[in-house]
Amino acid sequence: MMIPAARTTLALACLSIASAAQDGETHPFSVHDMLAMQRISDPQVSPDGTQVLFNVRTTDLDANRGRTDLWVAGVDGSRVRRLTTHEASDFNGRWTADGKGVWFLSTRGGSAHVWKLALEGGEAQPVTSFPVDVTGLVPFADGRRLALTLE
Repeated sequence: MMIPAARTTLALACLSIASAAQDGETHPFSVHDMLAMQRISDPQVSPDGTQVLFNVRTTDLDANRGRTDLWVAGVDGSRVRRLTTHEASDFNGRWTADGKGVWFLSTRGGSAHVWKLALEGGEAQPVTSFPVDVTGLVPFADGRRLALTLE
């Protein structure tokens, strides 16, 4: 069950992203519009309860390709910012135990693996390199271990 603050943050983030994406033209809503919409998913509230991490999926209809990036916002809807901008998909973000970084899955190397990114900035660092895709991750409370699912 999602906490009310996280719902509010997602709603505000949806409005912020949707407002930025409007081109000013009006027309009847179509399947094309539905496919072109950005989709927000997988909200994760930070350990201190002040921020929410979430996925935003965008679709390039001309290239017939989608990608997902990680975003973060304050639970009050403030400070919405994009964390990842790589052309590959970055998704399934999970907070580090101290709340100063995130673990996430990325297809940056051609297949899905775990990466880590500090919130204060810098480049994401690869964490895993298996011959198969990592399909899920759950950090342990101790902050030193991850439970992974592999394809």
